[in-house]
Amino acid sequence: MNPRRWFVLYVIVVFLVAAGAIVLMWPASGSETGDLADNPPTFAVPLACAVGSDCFVQNYFDHDPGPGVADFTCAGRTYDGHDGTDIRARTLAQMEAGIPVLAAAPGVVVGTRNNMDDVSVNDIGLAALDGKEAGNSVRIDHGNGWFTQYSHMMKGSITVRTGDTVVAGQQLGLMGLSGNTEFPHLHFSIQHAGVDLDPYTGGDAAETCGAAGEPLWTAAANEEMDYIPGAVLAAGFAGGAADGRIASQGGYDSFRLAADSEALVLWANFFGLQAGDTILLTLNAPDGAVDPVESSTTVERDRAQEFRFAGRRMPDGGWPSGIYTGRASLVRTVDGSAQVVSQIEKQIVLP
Repeated sequence: MNPRRWFVLYVIVVFLVAAGAIVLMWPASGSETGDLADNPPTFAVPLACAVGSDCFVQNYFDHDPGPGVADFTCAGRTYDGHDGTDIRARTLAQMEAGIPVLAAAPGVVVGTRNNMDDVSVNDIGLAALDGKEAGNSVRIDHGNGWFTQYSHMMKGSITVRTGDTVVAGQQLGLMGLSGNTEFPHLHFSIQHAGVDLDPYTGGDAAETCGAAGEPLWTAAANEEMDYIPGAVLAAGFAGGAADGRIASQGGYDSFRLAADSEALVLWANFFGLQAGDTILLTLNAPDGAVDPVESSTTVERDRAQEFRFAGRRMPDGGWPSGIYTGRASLVRTVDGSAQVVSQIEKQIVLP
């Protein structure tokens, strides 16, 4: 064969081999997103507390694209446009004792904020946040367009820096009360390709509530993060009219009943209330020595949180010795019958 033809053939073969190598080395178009669609990451519980007993989900992801609200069950346990999951402490005192925030999956820290005060937005106003509504927060890149964000953390508690590699379950900081929040909680959000997703369904805000979905939680997290339609957060006793903020701060924890106490009051804080629910507070003296107290209030509209108290003044002759029992109950009509869906019982002893 003519040497010139051999050279041309050689060039063509080299080109084809090189082209083939390029094809092998370069991911096929859409292969990354396709793999993610088939095998998205899963996320563990992002807090070191028992969800459903020590901590509670206050607000779920909103699946109503309009001005209304609907969580993934089509109930109203959310607010308009809510793009994450709010996991709250029972009280401010519990938060201050320290609730670790944990990385829900391995990844790389791509942003932090750690210098905002822990204070309710009701006290400082939204304008004072200056666009920092997330408060003290951590953002983690899990690769392939997946991110998580951990918001409203405690000032000075964040233990990671931008660029750090973290593993699932690693402590990032502590739950707090920073940014646009009225109660101590962690706002946990998941994004893929810039779209917020509901970890309970894997769907976005346009997904119709009640639709079958594939949770983004790990199997263990999916069990622990079971949906709770509302509950009694905390309850206790006081010696007079009770204040919700003082109760949350643990201000009544030191109360002790004395024979000459001016009053005995049972207080309770509730969350996830639905229109038609009944808040029931009862207070019973030992051996029926004092007339019992029973307070029943019907909830007129859905409420994220409600504080109530009931009690009585000291009876003639003072309080008799013994055990006083208070019960705070959330009663809801389910399938046509009234059921106690949550209850806390407390006792106080007068020697």
